[in-house]
Amino acid sequence: DYPLVVLIGTSKAVALSDHDRCRSIYMQAAGGMTAVILCLGLFTLFQIERSERANEGRRHSERLFRTLADGAPVGIFRTDAAGKCVYVNGRWCEIAGMRPEAALGEGWAAAIHPDDRERVFEAWMAAANGGRPFLSEYRFQTRDGTVTWVVGQARAETDSKGTVLSYVGTITDITERREAEKALRE
Repeated sequence: DYPLVVLIGTSKAVALSDHDRCRSIYMQAAGGMTAVILCLGLFTLFQIERSERANEGRRHSERLFRTLADGAPVGIFRTDAAGKCVYVNGRWCEIAGMRPEAALGEGWAAAIHPDDRERVFEAWMAAANGGRPFLSEYRFQTRDGTVTWVVGQARAETDSKGTVLSYVGTITDITERREAEKALRE
């Protein structure tokens, strides 16, 4: 005869053999992790709400990221693993002269100065497709013709196996520096 354990939050029952009596067994149930600890015929059942804790941790991280991004003096963007834009902060929108919705997907490329667009887009896609960091100086041009020089950079966010999950990057306004360099050359 085997002890019968009913997993909390489910209608599942699990019979445990004598072989299992003195070791810990983990069973997935009810969206959380149920730990059954057996020792000398006594058991304690713990419901560990891992998924809820993980969700709360993720929500906290997202709130922290948004708070930092909204107050940053640089433009911040995030893409999916394929390099398609999924997020830009307010400063990015100010520099690019573009609304957040317009920047999504490949829409961000429309804000790049026409003389730089092909070079930057190709370099970005090569970096994203190759899982490599991106770094380049280029110009944004708003609809009203305002030109802003930026240094753009991005790095891959990877999982524990090194698989690219997304890219996070910044654009920094370097217009004053570029104008000073031009004045020195003249």
